[in-house]
Amino acid sequence: MTDGSQQPGPGEPRPEDFAVPDTAGDTAARRRRFWLALIAVVAVVAMVATSFSFLLFSGGDSSDAPADKPAPTPADSGGGIEAAPGPGAPDGEPADEEQAAQIKAVTEEFIDAYNAGDVEAMRATMCTEQAEALETAAVPTQKTVLDGLGHVFVDGDRATARADVGNEVAVEDAGDVLVLQEIVMDYRDDDGWKLC
Repeated sequence: MTDGSQQPGPGEPRPEDFAVPDTAGDTAARRRRFWLALIAVVAVVAMVATSFSFLLFSGGDSSDAPADKPAPTPADSGGGIEAAPGPGAPDGEPADEEQAAQIKAVTEEFIDAYNAGDVEAMRATMCTEQAEALETAAVPTQKTVLDGLGHVFVDGDRATARADVGNEVAVEDAGDVLVLQEIVMDYRDDDGWKLC
């Protein structure tokens, strides 16, 4: 090869043979893959949590909701607006230790049954209306985890609790990540506390 206009012959070095690898591009690509994977994980967890919530709260008859209470409205608290409590806002008094332990136990039993796809075990932890509406359950691809249960309030034979549920998901370059979502769960004392 005598001038720059000719192509290198067989066995002759080419200019790209001497190029320095683009590690900055590799790092940027890895970061993009990491963030895309993390976004995908969050989306999957949101879908799982939504389906989990739907499974828990669908199929019930809302006619047994107390009609004597007016709908809550936002309240002005001196300069800021506080959000009105949602439908699962706590009524009643904080649960005693025994009630809280029973509610946590039934929640754990439900999640174990949900993870196993065991319809009969799930029904055993649910209020009659929801249990009758539940026909099938598939074993989820990612196991649901109960990371915490708190703010348990009891009002007669009804109770609410805030549960931190999520999924442990493998993310490239980050290992297993537990992605949580807080949901309000409703219960009724129907010969023992049940999810409603």
